[in-house]
Amino acid sequence: MGRPVLLLAAAAAEGGEGGGVNLLLPHAEELVWGTISFLALLGLLLKVAFPAAKKALQEREDRIRTDLEKAEKARQDAEKLLEDYRERIAKAKQEAATIVEEARRTAEGLRKEIVAKAEVQASEIVARARADAENERRQAMADVYREAGKVAVELAEKIIGESIDPEVQRRLVDQYIRDVESMAPSGE
Repeated sequence: MGRPVLLLAAAAAEGGEGGGVNLLLPHAEELVWGTISFLALLGLLLKVAFPAAKKALQEREDRIRTDLEKAEKARQDAEKLLEDYRERIAKAKQEAATIVEEARRTAEGLRKEIVAKAEVQASEIVARARADAENERRQAMADVYREAGKVAVELAEKIIGESIDPEVQRRLVDQYIRDVESMAPSGE
C-alpha cells in the first residue's frame, strides 16, 4: 500500500477511541505556518505573477483585436477590389461589344463600297469592250471598203485597159466607200 494510507492508519491507532486524531484539522502550529506561507505566496503571486499574466493576456487580447481589425479591413479592401474588377470587366465587355459592332458596321460598309466599285469597274470594262468592239468593227468595215475600192479600181483598170491617175483613183475609192456605206444597214 501507499505511504499516506499507512500514516493515516498509524495515526488512528495512536489516538484510540476516546482521544482520537482529527484528520481534518491540522495542528495549530501547522495551521499558522500554512496560513503565513499561503499569504506570502498569494502576495508574491499578486505582486509578480498575476500582473505579468494579466499583461500577457491583455497583450494577447490587443493582438487578437488588432488582427481582427486588420482582417476586417483586408476583407473590406478585397470586396472593394472585387467590385472594381467586376465593374472593369463589365466595362471591358461593353467596350468589346461596341468595338465588334463598329467593326461589323465598318466591314459591311467596306463590303458595299467594294461591291459598288466592282460594279462600276465591270460596267466600265463592258463599255470599253463594246467601244473597242465597235471601233474594231468600224476599222474592219473601213478596211473592207478600202480593199473593195482597190479591187474595183484594179478591175476597172483591167476593163478600161489603162492606168488611172492616183488622184482620180483616190476619189473613186472614196466615192465607192460612201456608196457602200449608204447601202449598208445602220446596225452594222
